[in-house]
Amino acid sequence: MVGLTTSRQIWQALETSFASQSKAKAMQYKMQFQNIKDSLPIIEYLGKIKRCCDLLAAIGCKISEDDQILYALNGLGPQYDPVMVAISARVDGWTMQEVSSLLMSFETRLEGSKSSSSHINVDGSISSLNLTQMPAFRREVSPAPSSNT
Repeated sequence: MVGLTTSRQIWQALETSFASQSKAKAMQYKMQFQNIKDSLPIIEYLGKIKRCCDLLAAIGCKISEDDQILYALNGLGPQYDPVMVAISARVDGWTMQEVSSLLMSFETRLEGSKSSSSHINVDGSISSLNLTQMPAFRREVSPAPSSNT
């Protein structure tokens, strides 16, 4: 503020300074959306999405609920394709809460299907179930009758 003589000049300088910082922060938070990956448990993943949205709202860059849903779905892997199809097929809009519940439910189902294909041994180790085909019947060869005549 050195060299500024009027309050108007000072306010304009402050506005310019804070506006550029806000734009930089908004870009930083939006870039964080792109770096969030779904390798996290879905509850943590959605928490990071919410934190980014909250930070953007705090600097005056509110993200609409539709865009929040879009950001959340965009970062999911192909295992969530069935959920994405269901969400895009619905005529009525979704709330972020509904999408979150659906994603958490789907993750639970995915984890359940993974665990049902494994078996936990007595020692705590996990082994996959292996099924082998058994022959439908066994042909037993009986010795030829002996002739004692």
